[in-house]
Amino acid sequence: MAVTDFSVEELRERFAYDPETGVLTYRRHFRAAWVGKPVHIDYRRGYARTRIRRMWVLIHRIAWVLQTGTCPAMIDHINGDRADNRWANLRETDPFLNQQNRLKPKNGTTSGLLGAIKRKDRFGAAIWHNGVQINIGTYDTPEEAHAAYMAAKRRLHPHAFAAHTDYTQLSQLVVFKGSSARAGGPTPEPPHAPPSPCALPLEASVDSPP
Repeated sequence: MAVTDFSVEELRERFAYDPETGVLTYRRHFRAAWVGKPVHIDYRRGYARTRIRRMWVLIHRIAWVLQTGTCPAMIDHINGDRADNRWANLRETDPFLNQQNRLKPKNGTTSGLLGAIKRKDRFGAAIWHNGVQINIGTYDTPEEAHAAYMAAKRRLHPHAFAAHTDYTQLSQLVVFKGSSARAGGPTPEPPHAPPSPCALPLEASVDSPP
């Protein structure tokens, strides 16, 4: 069930949302002892969700409705943590921006590193920007391809790094001497500090469910 199946009034009657902590609490519950306490949460694919009328609803979407009275098609977690539902970590987005926010490789990737693509006995790197795929270069190792991709991503997708100040939490960034990219390819840059989040615009079992 989608959050749009419930009216704004019903959600505001049922729940209270703390934008500083991202915690959702009960305003109304058939068990009086639960009123004022955090809602019961279940996680699916990293997203926190709770039950309304025996149906699962994503908490970040409830939070957005409570804050704005609207429900956009897609909501992005700025720092990539799908369970972090603080208001400062949520932003309305589109499929392109949501994909650009990815900082970890998909499961099952050949190289195991974001942006590194296996090409015969070498590794390529390419990035999408404004609907166009840009070829970065071809490298001897997946680490080199990954480093080149991340350097380009910092330039083209700075919003993906807005809430990340600890780069040790990201996939390994490699700084290397010299590039094995094809002639004419851009030279990877060493990691540098991400832009300030303030400089960027603000941006997705209960035993007796209510």
